[in-house]
Amino acid sequence: MSLPSNGIPTASQVADWAVNQIGKRVDLPGSGYGAQCWDLPNYIFNRFWGF
Repeated sequence: MSLPSNGIPTASQVADWAVNQIGKRVDLPGSGYGAQCWDLPNYIFNRFWGF
């Protein structure tokens, strides 16, 4: 499952994608702390809403 390359995904698409990330690491560049629990939601916020 992947998120759309453009546009805003539906809540269902985000939930399905997040479930597929279980066991994987998401690490936002520049944090300096490696993968953290807040990286997954912040990745989604940053990618689709710019914050």
